[in-house]
Amino acid sequence: MVISGTGFAVERDFTVYYDDATVATGETDKDGAFRNALFTIPESSRGSHVIKVVDDAGNSASASVATRQNLTVAPKSGAADSE
Repeated sequence: MVISGTGFAVERDFTVYYDDATVATGETDKDGAFRNALFTIPESSRGSHVIKVVDDAGNSASASVATRQNLTVAPKSGAADSE
């Protein structure tokens, strides 16, 4: 997932959390913004989760996201170990 944000302290470290897990860190720019913070969504259950960004000056922002898992099995029939 890629996120961007504004309204943070200028040139400060920030941490991105997915629920309570740290998933990314970075530094805001001269305008208090960050762009394209990339992270992999950790293994989690289906449903609503919170992405929160906190800078080391105490500013924060959060958003809820919904996830759903999907599994595709191929081939759909046949003996085990067959192609």
